[in-house]
Amino acid sequence: MLHTLKLLKCISIICEEPTKKKTMELYQIKTTAYSEEDMLLISDAPYEEIEKVLEPMVYAERRGKEWYDHSEYLQALRTALPQYKLMYIPEPTEIVL
Repeated sequence: MLHTLKLLKCISIICEEPTKKKTMELYQIKTTAYSEEDMLLISDAPYEEIEKVLEPMVYAERRGKEWYDHSEYLQALRTALPQYKLMYIPEPTEIVL
């Protein structure tokens, strides 16, 4: 297991019909040791399914065989898990007070 996915927050998304709510989760995906390269993913896909798709990509990257950016991770997830909603925040804004 990668242990690179971290559930940050569960959020509820209201669909077209107000009586139907869809739970989405906000994940922080760590692919390197640098926090500025973390990917924030919002999805209704189960944790295990996301991990199954990203794990081989992250290991290939760590071995120096391939390199991926966030859009490539997202495309791999969308290809493997078309039944789920998948969105990512490319560059989250940090507010320091």
